[in-house]
Amino acid sequence: MAENNISNTFPTVSIVIVCMNNLKNLYPCLESIRKYTKVSYECFVVAFFFSKENLEKVKADFPWVKIIESNEYRGFAENNNLALRQAKGKYCWVLNDDTYMDQPVIDKMVEAIESLPEDAACVSPKSLFPDGRLQSCGRPPHTFWTTLLGELRLYHEQRSKSKYINQSGIFETATVVGAFFLIKTDLFRRIGWFNEQYYFCPEDVEVGMKLHDLGHKCYVNSDVYIYHTEGTSYKLSKTRAATMPAGAEGSL
Repeated sequence: MAENNISNTFPTVSIVIVCMNNLKNLYPCLESIRKYTKVSYECFVVAFFFSKENLEKVKADFPWVKIIESNEYRGFAENNNLALRQAKGKYCWVLNDDTYMDQPVIDKMVEAIESLPEDAACVSPKSLFPDGRLQSCGRPPHTFWTTLLGELRLYHEQRSKSKYINQSGIFETATVVGAFFLIKTDLFRRIGWFNEQYYFCPEDVEVGMKLHDLGHKCYVNSDVYIYHTEGTSYKLSKTRAATMPAGAEGSL
């Protein structure tokens, strides 16, 4: 069982998951971590506005998970940072709760980053929809215009022509996918974790930009995939409707 690889001292990986009281997402995610991860790790779940019942259920069903209660209005970046600041691992694996694995993704990400040059800062897998269709494989550079066109639904980064997406093997990409990426903890700490001025997106784009400014690179291992149901971790709700303007403003 993967619980044997839980470490509270100096784990290889610190896993950080933010969940907004949605056990339907969280349970498959945690079960796949437990089943397929062999490297030593610690796992944080930031329980964002959890009901008392759900909080107690997660604690009972996953005693190896470190629960951080978050009961104030915080964005994705700020919630992640609650756990990231406690991370003891050599690497941080930032993960959306609406993802799951059927292979040792985290182990393969560690293997990939340790095979790359010293200037490698982070690495991601490609992502698939649950039906097996390709969702994303790397990200192209972001500019003011691509972001503006994206907000107007006139541009889609995965359909652009770029050397930073949809390549084979391990290749350099422009920035990280905030839903799932492995990053060197010391570098993440150096850039100040996620920028908390963003409520939900595009804090991941800024991470990539800051890493490049320091002379580091982001990579994708296209031979490894993770399933991402996309959107169910932040489903349509009054909260999302209220924060969509802030998300658009942050992107611009």
